[in-house]
Amino acid sequence: MHYSEIYENKTKNSKAIFNKLKNIMPGGISHNLRFYEPYPVVMTKGKGSEIFDVDDNVYKDLWMGHYSHIAGHAPDFITKANELTIPDGTHLGTVNPYELELAEKIKKHVPSIEMLRFCTSGTEANMYAIRLARGYTQKELVVKMAGGWHGAGSELSRAIKYPYQNGVSGIFKKIHNLTQYIYFNDIERSFEILQQFKDNIACIILEPVIGEGGFLPANIEFLHFLREQCSKMNSLLIFDEVITGFRLGLSGAQGKFNVIPDLTTMGKIAGGGFNIGIVGGKKEIMELSSPFYRGDNKVLIGGGTFSATPYTMRAGFEMIKFLENKKDEIFKELNEKGEYVRSRISDFILSNNINAVVTGTDSLYMIHFPYEKGVQIKTPEDIGAKTDIYKRENEFKVRLLNEGLHVMHGGGAISYAHSYEDLDFIIEKTCKVLDEMK
Repeated sequence: MHYSEIYENKTKNSKAIFNKLKNIMPGGISHNLRFYEPYPVVMTKGKGSEIFDVDDNVYKDLWMGHYSHIAGHAPDFITKANELTIPDGTHLGTVNPYELELAEKIKKHVPSIEMLRFCTSGTEANMYAIRLARGYTQKELVVKMAGGWHGAGSELSRAIKYPYQNGVSGIFKKIHNLTQYIYFNDIERSFEILQQFKDNIACIILEPVIGEGGFLPANIEFLHFLREQCSKMNSLLIFDEVITGFRLGLSGAQGKFNVIPDLTTMGKIAGGGFNIGIVGGKKEIMELSSPFYRGDNKVLIGGGTFSATPYTMRAGFEMIKFLENKKDEIFKELNEKGEYVRSRISDFILSNNINAVVTGTDSLYMIHFPYEKGVQIKTPEDIGAKTDIYKRENEFKVRLLNEGLHVMHGGGAISYAHSYEDLDFIIEKTCKVLDEMK
């Protein structure tokens, strides 16, 4: 039986619900990554390392709430905290004491953050970060990485998908022209571009481990290059740590690489499973957004009805406290588990002459399908130009769902809830599907 027939037989209720959704919502989804062919599984709950669908199928989960659930789905310490918080009101619309508790935790661990603001998503945090950079430097241009994703804000929606020249309908060209892109881990090409615009660059923004680009870590030389160039140009260096914050360690990627940006954005794990965005950095920059600031270059960071809700602040605090209490074991274990999965899948690919490549670092990984054998994946550009993304995002994903494994981009994020038994299941099913596709 064809894999798509197996899938449809297994997920009949998902298909029925999705057929109704797509007549009410464009594409039937509220986030583009949640659609794949022939239709997405409709999930109902998650617990630990598993996620459950409307047809009572159970899957080992590697998507983990867009990589948010480092402790697994619905950990007891988070649900308990919110059983105490929510009865007192889900949203007070005022300052609450849990803001202070979470802000102090974040400031304690993230080297670049002297002051911060809470918002509701990573997209929003990145939007505010580049606005702060423009207000502080009084320069216009934003520089990002080709193949980098920082949410769907207008200025940062350029050069996401290869071949990068394509625009985004609804965003005028004059807005796109205020964003330039350079090449991840390529000092020579990036330097040439920066030199062209060096007098008008407000900031350079990047993920130190580029999420859309295969979870490839930045070379330390490249990070030092960016840090040096920003200092020379009187521009700001922004780290988007929405994924890496509290995943690569308590101090994130900047602590791991020991390169300190001027501004940092965060989200996902820091919200303890609830919606959150954080923008933080040097006091002199962040204070431009203060209601006390009286300068002409005051920066608007406002709005966000659900910014800093009590339940999010409490959950974020409990999550970071959990990571603090287990800091000597959790990050070491997560990284060892990540390497365990990557190495065993890579060994299977090599020994069975399968045309696939595994990328990633720490507890993150992806699998790619090159058009030609022997291709090495070193940059986001390599993924866009040299691999079959459609095959990865549709056939590979559905085949793995048939085997009880829920992935994103051919892999995902390992959580503390994933046991080695879970990992062996993930490796077994992944290798089985890779062999079938061979």
